[in-house]
Amino acid sequence: MNYIYIDANVYLKFYLGDKLFKVLETLVDNLDSVIVTRQIADEVLRNSVSVNAANLKNALNSLQWHKPSLPYKNASAQTVQQITTVYNQFKALKLQIESDLEQQLLLISKQGDEITTKLNEIFSVALQPTADEIENAKLVKTFGNPPGKKSDPIGDELSWLQLLNKLQQNDRVVIVTNDRDYASVFNNKSVLNAKLHSDISDRQVEYFVYSEILDGIKKLRELQQADAAAFEAKDFPTEAEQTTIQKEEQKIIVDSTKDTCQHGNWRILPNGVFDDYTCMDCGRVLYRVYSDDND
Repeated sequence: MNYIYIDANVYLKFYLGDKLFKVLETLVDNLDSVIVTRQIADEVLRNSVSVNAANLKNALNSLQWHKPSLPYKNASAQTVQQITTVYNQFKALKLQIESDLEQQLLLISKQGDEITTKLNEIFSVALQPTADEIENAKLVKTFGNPPGKKSDPIGDELSWLQLLNKLQQNDRVVIVTNDRDYASVFNNKSVLNAKLHSDISDRQVEYFVYSEILDGIKKLRELQQADAAAFEAKDFPTEAEQTTIQKEEQKIIVDSTKDTCQHGNWRILPNGVFDDYTCMDCGRVLYRVYSDDND
């Protein structure tokens, strides 16, 4: 079998761009090939409002029009009146847009928006963890093995074990993640963590890692077609749509790395042999030092 496994942070990207909706529809059309866990579904649900709130706030803040100060004296009354009229119209329009965005956020909170509705179709096939998987995930965290951060509750560790238990010998899986606990990016290519590579190779499973969802779904289609297996492509993006989607997805990645946070709320979080100075508002690791506990 060929499968696709998508990290929670990648699922959240569907909220940040309208062109990506075509890819979401294709995933829904091919649920038999999707591996998703209850943990991933819950993480997306937990963060859907906060991610959208930040995105909508940035959209609102981008709407700027400052009433100009004319660089000369004795401006005509008509000119001054036109400037005032346009400025007041802009303020009224911005208030209306703000109200629309607030309603959109409330809709997301109630899971009534189009994106959440489609995501919930995917999450309807989420794997439920067993008692043994939960206990084994605790051991993974105890020994500091990836994925997952030492300071976080059990999450990625459990999902990874569920993925491994789902896969059978000779299966192939496409992994889509932006999380450095899973993979690092070098020359625009994602390289799986060595421990995770060992885990999955022990099961004699072939894997492919991508950071962008479009690349992942294209690879799944390629694998299915090579095996003459079913792949529902009625909603698959055209070549022209793929170009637009790729640009949108890359913009989302670039925007997510912009440093707009003031990092005033930071904490030191242990991460293996290092201490991560981490902003608790945006989640960014500001810098990393070797832990004194290792001396």
